[in-house]
Amino acid sequence: MLVLLRKKIGKFVPASLRSFLLRHFSVLDERTSWWESKDPYKDEPPYSTYESPYPFTVGIFKEIWHRHIYLVAACKELKISYKLIDINAPDWIEQVKESKCVAFFYHPSVQLSIWKEIYDERLKYMADITSAPIFPKYEEMFMYESKRRMAYWLETHGVPHAKTYVFYNKVDALKYVETANMPIVAKTNMGARAAGVEIFHSRNGAMKYVKQVFSNGIVHADGDRRDADWGCAIFQDYIETPYEWRVIKIGNAYFAHQKLKKGDYCSGSGRVGWVKPPEQLLDFVRDVAAKSSIETADIDVFEDNGQYFVNEIQAFWGWIAHYQMLVNGIPGYYRYLEDVGKWEFVEGIFCRNGGCNFRIITALKSLGFDIEYDFSSLGEKVDQDDYDSSVQSFRESEAQH
Repeated sequence: MLVLLRKKIGKFVPASLRSFLLRHFSVLDERTSWWESKDPYKDEPPYSTYESPYPFTVGIFKEIWHRHIYLVAACKELKISYKLIDINAPDWIEQVKESKCVAFFYHPSVQLSIWKEIYDERLKYMADITSAPIFPKYEEMFMYESKRRMAYWLETHGVPHAKTYVFYNKVDALKYVETANMPIVAKTNMGARAAGVEIFHSRNGAMKYVKQVFSNGIVHADGDRRDADWGCAIFQDYIETPYEWRVIKIGNAYFAHQKLKKGDYCSGSGRVGWVKPPEQLLDFVRDVAAKSSIETADIDVFEDNGQYFVNEIQAFWGWIAHYQMLVNGIPGYYRYLEDVGKWEFVEGIFCRNGGCNFRIITALKSLGFDIEYDFSSLGEKVDQDDYDSSVQSFRESEAQH
């Protein structure tokens, strides 16, 4: 009944009220059931039943809220055999060993911190269980949905970024707030689409925030009241900008678009600027990824006075369409040609099923498997009204700043 009720009235509930209800009432079981109900493959066997032209099978780790459906859909379209592995089960190691898969794909569960810890802990031992690689790599996943780990990585590798301060002591956090240049940005360790992000223009508000962090904790806007962020305050320098670049790297393919600001936030705004990315931006992201051989990542970048600063790096991200970049209305991506030192635009719609088609093909090609799938035939010009509207939104947003 609760699931049905959520479906019927969910779209009419204001975001602020929804956030309040989620923070003060635990409806995790109902939300989990709702997501399961949206799985079109939930009644199918946990393995492919069709004949594949390829002599191998890939593993897909089941995700609690069934986000593995995009990987399943991609395998079906690519005609690649797959097996579902329940990484949450006590016999997960036996399942991995018995699967005989050549590679494993996954999307971590991050609705609760303990769910993310399942992946942090269990995937750490995959190399001891099987010689088959996991995609994305463990190092890329380890930073996912952890603002602390990401801050440490950026600082360690000398990447220009919005300076981040991590405090495990209330006194130190309060001293920082007393002298910081306002406004400042506060973030919970977990939280996507600006959930858990607050911008403080006054010291009093930031002081209250710190005291809350070190008392009952903070529950971000999409969290569960039993899973409060407690004992650690994360602050970040505020960079004023009308937009944020989202650059997605999958192998040697780079997709980029602008996330336009709505109010104080770019993340979760739903507003997109389909603007051709400058080569300097692509060069910057390529250099950042090369610092630890990152193959798969969404790198969100601020631009300030001609300089680029990384805001976040995540191994998983939301997909707004079957394409993630438009150049003059044409979908595609840029790739870097090492032999001539230039960027080349490749036309096509590469982001079906949340980009999983392209991610799987790119991963398997790195293992020496040749997968046939014609993305270029899908290349077509996006509706001009949609393109013009998004560009106009960008210009209006930029003019306001």
